Amino acid sequence: MTKRKDPANYLKLGRPTKYTPEIGRAIAHDWAMGETRDQLSDKYAIPYDTLLNWERTFPEFKQQMDAAREIKAHRYADQVIEIADDKTQDWIELTTKAGSKSRIPNHELVQRSRLRVDIRMKMMERWAPQFYGQASRLELTGAGGGPILLEQITLVAMRELEAERGHTISGVTQPRLVDATNNQTEISIRSKT
Repeated sequence: MTKRKDPANYLKLGRPTKYTPEIGRAIAHDWAMGETRDQLSDKYAIPYDTLLNWERTFPEFKQQMDAAREIKAHRYADQVIEIADDKTQDWIELTTKAGSKSRIPNHELVQRSRLRVDIRMKMMERWAPQFYGQASRLELTGAGGGPILLEQITLVAMRELEAERGHTISGVTQPRLVDATNNQTEISIRSKT
C-alpha cells in the first residue's frame, strides 16, 4: 500500500514562484500608474498568465490589484476630462490654390477621441462600479413605504380581472365558482346574503 502525500505539500512541488510581497506591491503600483499587463510582463520578466495566476493564488496580491484597479479607474476619469477638453487639433486649416484659407473639422481625430473616452468610461464602470457604474435601482414598496404583501397584489389583480370581464366584487370573502359542464366554462358569482 502506497502512502498518500500531504496536500499541503502539493504547492511546494515544481518550480518555485518568483512572487514576493515586494514584487506584488511594485506590480500593483505600476499597473495603477497606467502600465498594461503586457508592459508589466516585459518589465518584470514574468509571463502574462503568471500575473493572472498570482491574483488567484495570492490573496494579498489580489487585494493590491483590486486597489490598483480602483486607482486606475480614477486616473481614467481624469484622462476622460483631459481628452474631452482638448481642442488643439479639432480643426484643419487648408490653403487653396488661390491662396484663401479655410478650416474644416478633423473628423478622424474627433472620432478617435470619442473612442478613447468610450473605452475609458467602460473600463471605469467595470473597475469601480460604485463610483462610475450606471445608477439603476428599482425599489418596490407597499402602502406607507412598507413591504408589498402578496394578498394586496392578488386582490388588485382580481379586481382588475373582474373589471375587464364586467363583474364586480363587493368584498374579499365573495366566492367565485367555476362550473364546467359540456366542455364549456361558465363563471358565476354568488353573493353571501
